[in-house]
Formats: sequence, C-alpha cells, structure tokens
Amino acid sequence: DELEGQGSALPEGEYPLRLSAEVGELQTRAGGKETWTNGDAVGIRKEGEDRVAQYVISSDGASLNPATQDQTLYWRTTTPAPIQAWYPYEAQSNVDISDQSKGYAAFDFLYAEGEGSYNQPTTLHFKHQMAKVEYTLVKGDGMTDAEWQAVTVKVYGYTKASFTEGTVAAADQTYGEITPNGTTSGSAVVVP
Repeated sequence: DELEGQGSALPEGEYPLRLSAEVGELQTRAGGKETWTNGDAVGIRKEGEDRVAQYVISSDGASLNPATQDQTLYWRTTTPAPIQAWYPYEAQSNVDISDQSKGYAAFDFLYAEGEGSYNQPTTLHFKHQMAKVEYTLVKGDGMTDAEWQAVTVKVYGYTKASFTEGTVAAADQTYGEITPNGTTSGSAVVVP
C-alpha cells in the first residue's frame, strides 16, 4: 500500500519510535546538566504528528521510552522523518537565573533533532541552549592577599529565562547581575 510521496503504509500501532539520548559537550559544562537521570522527562515531536509526546529517560541513562502507553509515537509509513526533542519536557517561564553559585543544572536547557526511521533506533544528540561564559582572573601587581580574597565576579545579562519546546528566550527585557559558580575562576550560563 503506497501513500502518495510518503512511502509504504505501516500497520497501525506496530512500529513505535525507538530512541536513545546523549548530552553533548560534557567536558565543558561543569555545573550544568551533564548526565541523564532515570525519569527525566523529554518532549518529543515527530514530523507529521499533531501532538507532542512525553518520553522519559530509562534507568540505563540512555534510552527514551514513552511516559505512558498513550504517549507512544508510532511510525505510520516507511518514509524517514525529522524528530525534535527537548529537555525539560514542560515549558519553563520566568526562570530566575541570577544565582548560579551552586551551578546551573536546573536551567541548562537541552535540544536535539535528528532523522528517524521505522526500522532502526534513532540517537538524539542533545545540545545546550544557554550560552556559557567562563572566566579566570589573574591577581594584579600590587594587589594584597586581602584584596584578592575579597574579589567577587558578576555577569551582567538577562536574569530570567523562558524555555518552550527547545527554544530559550529572555523572559523579559530586564538586565541585571548574575552570580556565577566560582570566584577567581568560574562560569555562568546566559540567554544567548
């Protein structure tokens, strides 16, 4: 049974999406979302579907499975299709990113897209959506130890972020100070 321009039709409900997930740039994102945790919820959209499905990371930290049976997305034809994914699943609005002194894993938003097919698993390579700022200060000539120990660093940028289906944006146009994770060297993430 050939559908016009869409490959052969597949039996309804017999070819579920098979997905795995990887977080990219692990070595450069200390303080952020570095690994998956069992049960992390990810949003999945397959081109041609009218809905977004919720999938969760399995205990092996790599497989994505439907959160519930009714969340399962199926292949309807043999034609490959784009798949989009994002973490976290639920939209985040007005997330306060001004204090990153203990890291930024809570708002290290991730996005992936890839081409999938009914007859093979699809690996989604997630990328960080926030921009990372790193710094290292050097003690200046004539600076006392007391002055050096009193140094503080602030990053100036949007202090609130929103994240919906893989897109990060400033929640409002208000700039302010962001406390990074570190003193004389450290990092912070900002809305790009």
